[in-house]
Amino acid sequence: MDKKKIGNSIKNARIRNNLTQDELADKLYVTRQTVSKWETGINLPDFTMLKKTSEILKIPLESLLKSEESIDNKTTKEFFEDKIHMKENNLTYKKAIKNVRWKNTILTVILILILFLGYYFINTFKKIHLYRVTGETEKFLVSNGFFLNTREKIYFNLGSIKSKVEKQPDRIKLYYIKNNDEQLILDADASKIFIKEDYGYGEYFPINDIEIILNNLYVKIYTDKKEIDSFKLTITEEYVNENLFFKGTKSIGLEDGPSVKIDNPIKDNLMTKIKGKFKYRNNKNIKEVEEPIFRIKENNTEKIFSYIETGNYLYLEIFKNNKFIEYYMYQIDTESIDYFVEKDKSSWNYFNGNFTCLSDDCYFSKEKIDYFYECLEPILK
Repeated sequence: MDKKKIGNSIKNARIRNNLTQDELADKLYVTRQTVSKWETGINLPDFTMLKKTSEILKIPLESLLKSEESIDNKTTKEFFEDKIHMKENNLTYKKAIKNVRWKNTILTVILILILFLGYYFINTFKKIHLYRVTGETEKFLVSNGFFLNTREKIYFNLGSIKSKVEKQPDRIKLYYIKNNDEQLILDADASKIFIKEDYGYGEYFPINDIEIILNNLYVKIYTDKKEIDSFKLTITEEYVNENLFFKGTKSIGLEDGPSVKIDNPIKDNLMTKIKGKFKYRNNKNIKEVEEPIFRIKENNTEKIFSYIETGNYLYLEIFKNNKFIEYYMYQIDTESIDYFVEKDKSSWNYFNGNFTCLSDDCYFSKEKIDYFYECLEPILK
């Protein structure tokens, strides 16, 4: 229906009944402005209000709706059915809008989550590297050191420096070689070397030289202000965060194992060589009395192998200048190695790629494992 036509019908009927807008408004319990908006076609009263208005103005409701110049032939019922359909359509539209908004909200959250995970992945994947730091010469052993390189910070710990001579170091210089020049990292007391640096700050570890440092890191050791040793440190990568999913924990050890590994065929060969090359102490061919011996002398170093049939153990004792230095106990069946060094009274066990400390203060050196297998070579020839 035409709002203006209905408004004119209300206005004409009001005038015929000698009522002002205020008087009609009072009878309908509405404001004069509401009546004015009806008559000017701005708003249209609802069905209840139209019915009450027709009663007050003494005009049939259908006549009020149609007026003298009705623009269609719709009945009052049809008119309000249209109004109901319009409201239903409006509710459907609002529901559709609400659903679209919810979907857009969910999609926005998913997109933000994907962007965040992408940013996190790009900035963290393979950005954490943990390296083991070791080194050994005839005079010193460096062990239990680490180099941790992350996106935010760098941590370096030289670990423990054990002297094989009488005097302990009192000062060290840590440096790396770049273009045949020494680049000093730190000159400090040797008691404890630990460096923590914000990534990119570059006071100790310039970010552009990290790869060079990992491959060319050296240490100079001083005692009583005199340089007594200088050697290259071994940097071995132990961990990098390259797994997309957590796989659980495992024992920390040397996954690659020793550089020479005795498998079963070599083990059988070792047993054959022991029987053929080992001699009994005092040349007594009585197994129950003393174990068979095999000796190797190299300059001032003497290596004495002993075989204990009970338990199938092979012992290696090492002497320098007739002074006991260290020993290995090798279980041939399981390939387990126990190591003991006399100077520090420290010991550890190596088995299946992992090591276990057997004393209060111990250090592990892969070079010691390699050295033991090298000592076996004369026996296996």
